[in-house]
Amino acid sequence: ELIDQGMVGLRLQDVATRSGVSLGAIYRYFPTKQALIHHIADEYFDEIDKMIFRVVSDGPNDMNSFSTLFREVLKSYCDLVAADSGARAMFTCVSADPALSRREREINLQQAEQLVTMSEHLFPDVPHQNLTERMFLAMIMTNPLVEHALDLSKPEREHFLSLGTDLLLAQFHNMNTR
Repeated sequence: ELIDQGMVGLRLQDVATRSGVSLGAIYRYFPTKQALIHHIADEYFDEIDKMIFRVVSDGPNDMNSFSTLFREVLKSYCDLVAADSGARAMFTCVSADPALSRREREINLQQAEQLVTMSEHLFPDVPHQNLTERMFLAMIMTNPLVEHALDLSKPEREHFLSLGTDLLLAQFHNMNTR
């Protein structure tokens, strides 16, 4: 329903009908449309979190593996959103809802903290907070990058993501050359 109608057009009655349950059953768990959308968003955020940490499970050993893992995470994220219409609908909802955007930023900050813990040995002269801020910024900057990439053909998307990833990675490589 969210895919077909979007966040604004979503009606709980339509969700109940399509799900084969009563409207009362929907309201028992989700008192508002917003509550349902936020529940779906939390599942989406969990899926993204699992994907990120599945890709970087061992963490980087050196700057080359850091770059490779960073590229794999960004590509996997874009592929997930491109391949799953539900994920794409949620991607759009998160962008349109200030509460969901705040929730996503909170999760991105937690993820950035975890990723920095796995990779800060590569940046021995950079304070933890500085590295976390850069990782967080890189993560939130991926959304507009992915959003634009989704409108491109697959070859164009791959090229665009590669260029965007190069720009995001440059900030980390520059930290090691100072």
